[in-house]
Amino acid sequence: MTDTLNTVSKERFAEEFKKLFLKSPKPSVGLQLAWDLGLFDKTFPEFRHMADTLQSPDWHPEGDVWTHTKMVVDALSELLSDSDLEDGQRFTLFLAVLCHDLGKPEVTWYDNPVLKVVKDGGFKSGEKVFVGGWDTFARGHEEAGLAPTKTFLEKLNVDQATTAKVLKLVEYHLKPVTLYKDKAGKGAVKRLARNLHPATLSELLWVAKADQAGRGTPVEKVDFSFAGWLESQATDLDVLEEKPAPVVNGKDLLKLGYSSGSRLGKVLKKLTELHEEFELNKEELLDYAHFIMDKPEVV
Repeated sequence: MTDTLNTVSKERFAEEFKKLFLKSPKPSVGLQLAWDLGLFDKTFPEFRHMADTLQSPDWHPEGDVWTHTKMVVDALSELLSDSDLEDGQRFTLFLAVLCHDLGKPEVTWYDNPVLKVVKDGGFKSGEKVFVGGWDTFARGHEEAGLAPTKTFLEKLNVDQATTAKVLKLVEYHLKPVTLYKDKAGKGAVKRLARNLHPATLSELLWVAKADQAGRGTPVEKVDFSFAGWLESQATDLDVLEEKPAPVVNGKDLLKLGYSSGSRLGKVLKKLTELHEEFELNKEELLDYAHFIMDKPEVV
């Protein structure tokens, strides 16, 4: 089987994933079949340790990361069933949810020495028993998942535009819930939309909702309050489908007397940060830009 898999082209793998995601109402069945056939172990080893990585039962009663991932993929399929998104955008979202927790095996560790031994040696039948001793709760798994996600997408020969979106969706997939819990302001929502580009907040909400639903609870019973809140905020700010337009641009600074060059970019970045953090308007930002124009030690 391994030799046969190694003869399959990147384009064929991509097409098979696409058919599975876009045509099956329950893609997890095909994913598990591919797992059982050794596809993820031999051809896509980025996923190899997902089934060996347990999660805190307080947050993930469904069990290990692979089980969660399959549930998230199925949840996305259900959520998208009545949407009018085109196939390319759907495929992007499925790739994102498939990869969203790829970093967990790297950053998850346990304070219980028995679990350490079990994790390091791999699981055997009947050994997936939840006990105490959780430490990190996979803290930092978003960033840790970027490298294996990029490697996986390269193996599928996914185009650069799609890859850029998937990587951003993986990196920020926890942000909608975090912002909601923190009661974040408008600046934080704008900052997320800007950092998320070329992906959009609208796309991120699909991923976040699927992640929230992929824990064993029927989709219709999942609390999506965070998504409604963020969608409303982003709509009001006109950043649901695109990144925010700059309040101050390079032409504005050139009119003030700035010269083109690297410092111009640094000042623009600083002004954007000030706008998002303190909600300063254009006039206030230009006043600050004028104040620091001859103070390169500030910016």
